[in-house]
Amino acid sequence: MCYTRYIQPWIERCIHKESTPFTAKLAEEVSLNSDLTQFLTTRLFQNESAEWMAVPVKGHGSGDLSVLADIDGFIELPGSGICYKGGVYPVYKF
Repeated sequence: MCYTRYIQPWIERCIHKESTPFTAKLAEEVSLNSDLTQFLTTRLFQNESAEWMAVPVKGHGSGDLSVLADIDGFIELPGSGICYKGGVYPVYKF
């Protein structure tokens, strides 16, 4: 996750590669208990309007490698409060 979020964008900037951020709408409401930015594992799909939707997938902690078979990447949510269904957030695909 750290490579995808921090290192890869830095390498792309170093080689002057233009990249557009990928975003998706949150498919369900998520309640956050921390003021820190949250990175949730997510599965992506396109709805009837061809909009990308992100469905959070619960894992069993940072050592759960089996969840990687069920996800497409992770979504970055701002800390504190509720992230409502339909909100648009950055997604980092694997």
